[in-house]
Amino acid sequence: MRKLLIVVAVAVAVLVAWHYSSAKPKRAWTTSSQAALDEFGKALEAKMKFYHMDASEHLRRALELDPDFAAAKVMRMDYVRGAEAKRLLDELAQTDLDHLSPREAMMVSFFLASRQGNPEASRKVAEAFLEKHPKDPYGLSFLCSALEDPLEQETCYRKLIAVEPNFVLAQNNLGYLAMGQGEFREAEERFRTYQYIAPGQANPHDSMGELLVLLGRYDDARRELEAALALRPDFDASHTSLVRAALLQEHVEDAQAAV
Repeated sequence: MRKLLIVVAVAVAVLVAWHYSSAKPKRAWTTSSQAALDEFGKALEAKMKFYHMDASEHLRRALELDPDFAAAKVMRMDYVRGAEAKRLLDELAQTDLDHLSPREAMMVSFFLASRQGNPEASRKVAEAFLEKHPKDPYGLSFLCSALEDPLEQETCYRKLIAVEPNFVLAQNNLGYLAMGQGEFREAEERFRTYQYIAPGQANPHDSMGELLVLLGRYDDARRELEAALALRPDFDASHTSLVRAALLQEHVEDAQAAV
């Protein structure tokens, strides 16, 4: 699934582990509710798998348990519209950043700058945070999402992988960046690596399937996309790509028959 990280460039498997680890920075998340923190951790895990309905539900529960949980509000904004979105946006704009952890303060500031359509301001927020926390994967992923130049994005994601080799979404995005530059062999290698470090997830197969459709390798693409759906039957992107592959293959066969 082509989804370069937008407002919240969050978590991968290792970050979920880090979320619960005793080695994580002190007070990484500002909440007094362990139950809310647990729901937030589940949301991180679901989001990094592109299981967005699950992530949205876990974030809803986290905010029911702790309505002041700033990081959960930022992430929840990816999934809501209308009155709830307006309420959360108003609350985030009024958040006292001094009462948050440095990472959460960065997340809120980054989000608000992004909502104002100011990518340069978003970038500066992430860069300022990384000056003090240069190896924080969240900070790096936010910075990568703020960059607009593909070469800068590639450099940023490579740095992120150097800091955290198992940051699976970086592998996914590097694969799509390679696709965009016509580097199809590199893209395939990235997606194979993604499959290796994120076994049992639908999106690595979906991303590979999308590449193979582009390359006209329809039978291989179908196998990948069906593998994604076997793991997650409601993974809509794979259904869409299967339909596209079938239509394109039919056109190719019709063209060959006409020769």
